[in-house]
Amino acid sequence: MVELISKAIKTHNLIYTNMNWYVAKLVFNVVTGNGNHTPQFDEQIRLIEAEDAHQAFFKARFLGASEQDEFMTEDLNDVRWIFVDVCELKPVEQFVHGLELHSRIHEADQSSSYIRFVHHRAQAILEQVEQPHAASIP
Repeated sequence: MVELISKAIKTHNLIYTNMNWYVAKLVFNVVTGNGNHTPQFDEQIRLIEAEDAHQAFFKARFLGASEQDEFMTEDLNDVRWIFVDVCELKPVEQFVHGLELHSRIHEADQSSSYIRFVHHRAQAILEQVEQPHAASIP
């Protein structure tokens, strides 16, 4: 599948010259061991540069397929990140301050717990960016 998508992208690149930006949501199924656990899915929001939406879709699919992974944890559990597909693709018309790239409604059992969690994450980010030569944000 990866080779087929790669060929389609290369062919498509020869036809067009104007590049546009798209936001794509890639979904991975995270399976540990024999998969006898609550199903886990990782939804990743990615920025894709492409000629048009068709090319952006296939570039996003290629990216997802190429980032599938399998590894062993320290306690010898096999973990697989299996690419499912691209489930959202939106054009970025223009880059402006405050542009909304993604939104999700989160339902929580207790609002105070979720609000505390958000404040805790914000504090961690603030501490990280205030350090000289800040590394990645947690």
